[in-house]
Amino acid sequence: MKTILFSLPLLALMASCNRAPEKKAKAAAPNYQAEMLSTNQDFVCGMELTSEMIADTAQFEGKTYGFCHSGCKEAFKKEPAKYLSQN
Repeated sequence: MKTILFSLPLLALMASCNRAPEKKAKAAAPNYQAEMLSTNQDFVCGMELTSEMIADTAQFEGKTYGFCHSGCKEAFKKEPAKYLSQN
């Protein structure tokens, strides 16, 4: 039962990652480049990122990590060491 309850939020987060990258307003949209990142992987959902797919970034221990969706970024910010240790 605990496994099911633990898995539900993770499944919801992963489902959000299957959507197209978030669209941002042209005037405010930062231009994220995959080359700026420490890795080309979203450590929360495991998606391989290209420059066009990066919806947001976060800093942790002097490195920049990219995310396909703001939900992935928020999950990473809560427990970055957890996600980095899984990969």
